[in-house]
Amino acid sequence: MQDRDELKAQRLTICKECPLYKEGANGPVCNSSKYISKDGKDWSWLRKDGYIRGCGCALKHKTGNPNSHCIVNKW
Repeated sequence: MQDRDELKAQRLTICKECPLYKEGANGPVCNSSKYISKDGKDWSWLRKDGYIRGCGCALKHKTGNPNSHCIVNKW
């Protein structure tokens, strides 16, 4: 079974490649000011049909929780 630190590191690596990734004052977040297509291949500053708004979660916590998931299923 994978430990939380390993899980967190793997997920953060994936998040850093995402256009919603943002370094916030308290660490990395899923940018709630942007929208992303459900397939995760396109993003926009404006709301679009079929796009999902970034969740705004603190990734240092979310990525280490085995019960959490990415809003566009990247992990």
